[in-house]
Amino acid sequence: LMIFLRETLSGVTLPRGKPWLIMPIRPKTFPTNFPLEDTLYLNLGVYLKNVGVDAGASGGFGKTKLVDSLAFKYKGAKMLYSSTFATEKEYNERFNGKAYDQIKTKYDNTGVFKTVFEKCFNNVY
Repeated sequence: LMIFLRETLSGVTLPRGKPWLIMPIRPKTFPTNFPLEDTLYLNLGVYLKNVGVDAGASGGFGKTKLVDSLAFKYKGAKMLYSSTFATEKEYNERFNGKAYDQIKTKYDNTGVFKTVFEKCFNNVY
């Protein structure tokens, strides 16, 4: 956890006086499509407008993509309520795409509704 924090905090600098939210979490349930284990996680958040946006490469979302990549590098999880970037292949590997496909086929076999990937991932590369 400390290596993850060190890499993240050195890669993303917040405006002076603006806080990171760092909350320890140990999950009690393990949903089928979410890659959680019985271990301690850190909910690391920044709730500031445009803090993940930068003027550089990566479509302007370099900071967000850095935090995402570090979370997965250290076997963390990504909540899907913020800007999220991945290829469909990466999504399926990280979020148990096989189990999701079975559920999607069972309840929406004609494809009327978008997939979670289509709803949640910005994919600005």
